[in-house]
Amino acid sequence: MYLDAPALGRLNELGYADLTGFSVAGLREVDCLEAFTDDPLNLEFAGRQRDGRQSFWPSAAALLEPTAEAARLLAAW
Repeated sequence: MYLDAPALGRLNELGYADLTGFSVAGLREVDCLEAFTDDPLNLEFAGRQRDGRQSFWPSAAALLEPTAEAARLLAAW
């Protein structure tokens, strides 16, 4: 599933946290670069960075935290 942090937060508030597998651990307002993890889904893109700096995209970056054992982060800030 692909959704933004406000939608994730709302689903969790509605009682679906056991199904989403993630929570929003915080927000960063400035200069974030996303790095793809070494998860098998990332294949040859593991370790690459993607520019998410707020100087280009003026919105906060959400920091996600897995809450389920099977949840996997595909990218991190």
